Formats: sequence, structure tokens, C-alpha cells
Amino acid sequence: MWWKIKTPRDYDRLSEKLNIKKQGDKMSTHQQNVNKLVGRDENGNYYWLDYVFKDEDFKGAVGTIFRPISEFQREDVMSLDNARELFDDLWREAVASGTTDEGLDEFIENSIRWDGDEAFFDLSDYDNGCKVAEIYNSELPDDADESEKAEFSECRGGGRCFYPERKWVKIYDKAALKLALKYEKNN
Repeated sequence: MWWKIKTPRDYDRLSEKLNIKKQGDKMSTHQQNVNKLVGRDENGNYYWLDYVFKDEDFKGAVGTIFRPISEFQREDVMSLDNARELFDDLWREAVASGTTDEGLDEFIENSIRWDGDEAFFDLSDYDNGCKVAEIYNSELPDDADESEKAEFSECRGGGRCFYPERKWVKIYDKAALKLALKYEKNN
């Protein structure tokens, strides 16, 4: 059977059949992992460079955008009034489709119980988001209130997010920024 791969020759035949490019083929992609905090923009977003890539005709830099979330911000977003606004459409869809018979407040409470902070915040790439929160906290004034300190960072987006015209308030790694912009040049 064609899906049983026992030898490299079997892999080569399968690769040909499925048109899979191998390392060393003309169209193979080179990827360099970077994993560095690049900078903070004028909107308070932190940009993490994950990796750069290049193939025959295409290149780029891929990153993640974080926003530190303080205890105060977390409590504000998770307040019942904000939660009602955030969950209203989702709850209505769930009721209409018959997947819940709960009232809105009970629906919110159960969502928070099951999903915790993720019911309100995107915690993708959580480990790097925590590193960003630590850096954010280290830059707060010494007399900052505890509620101003970031507990974690929310993922605000990502992908091809490094543009030469971006306004940086602070650059944490000049070499990583230079590399990202080099890979984004002329794209």
C-alpha cells in the first residue's frame, strides 16, 4: 500500500506522487528561528520576532504582537457589565442553536469557570507573553501600584507585522529588528 513508508525510496516515491518538495529542491524554504523581543510601538504593543523565512521568490519575518494586561485592566475587562456586552452575541447564538438553555449571567459564569482568562483574552504564545509582562513590569516606576503591574500579556495578533514605517517607542533588540526589516524589504 502506498502509505506504508519503510525505506527512503518509499518516501521518494510518495513525495513524487504527492508533489512534496524535499530539502535541497529548488523550491525548499529556509527558516531561521529568532525568538526575540524586538520593540514596543507608540500604542503600547510589544513585537516579538518568531522567525524569518526565505524561498526562491518569497521572504518575510513572522512575529507575535503582545499587550501587557495589568490586574486593573483584567478586572475591568472581566467585570459583569463588560462581560455581558462581550458575551451577549455569543450567548444569543448558543440559545438560538439550542446549545444552551442558561441565562446570560449563568452562561458567563460557566464560560469563566471553564476558560478562565482565556474567555476574555487571547493567551496564544503564553510563555513569551509572560516574558513581555516581566519586561513591562521592570520598566514601571518604583512607586507604581501593584494593580498597574502586568499579570500576563495578551496576544493581539501576529504574522507579517514588521514594517519599516512603524513608529517604535523603544527597541529592545536592534539586530533582530534589522533582520526582520531585511526580510520584509521589497515585499
